[in-house]
Amino acid sequence: MKTRFLFPHWCKLLGWWLAVPFLIFGIIYLSRENFIEQFEPYTKYFEVRIPKWLVIDDESLTKQNFVTTNILDEIIIIALTLGLILVAFSKEKQEDEWVAQVRLESLQWGVLLNTGLIILATLIVYDFKYFNVLIYNVFTTLLIFIVRFNWVLYIQPSLFKRKRIMPMI
Repeated sequence: MKTRFLFPHWCKLLGWWLAVPFLIFGIIYLSRENFIEQFEPYTKYFEVRIPKWLVIDDESLTKQNFVTTNILDEIIIIALTLGLILVAFSKEKQEDEWVAQVRLESLQWGVLLNTGLIILATLIVYDFKYFNVLIYNVFTTLLIFIVRFNWVLYIQPSLFKRKRIMPMI
C-alpha cells in the first residue's frame, strides 16, 4: 500500500488534540437539554447571520434576506471530523508492510461493522431518532478504524509479549 495519501506523522498528535476535546464537547452538546440553563448564556456567542441564498431550508417564503443560526454544532462536527481524519490517516513512525496491512484490514473492519450497524439501526430505530443515528454514523467508521488499528498495532503485541514463555535450554 502506497503511503502517498497519508499525512505526516506529526499530524497524528494534532488530530488527537482536535478529536478528544471536540468529542467531549459533542457529547456535552448532545446532552444540552439536561444542562440548558448552564449553556444558554454561552451559545449566543455562536449565533451568526447567513445570507438567505446560502441556506437550504423549507422556509423560503419568508421575506428576510438573512437567517440567524447557531453554528456551534457545525464547529464541533468539522473539528471532530478533521481530528479523526488526521488521527486515522497519519503515518506511523515506522511505516512498513505490516502496518500497511493492519491499516487496510482495520479500514475494512470499520466499513463492514459500520454497514452492519446501519442495517441494524434501520431495523430497530424509527422516526427522528433514526436521523440522529445517521448523524452519529458519520463518525463510527473512523472511530472503529482508529480503535482496531491502534489495538492491533500497539496493545495486542504487548499482550502477547507478556504471555510469551521462554524456552528452556
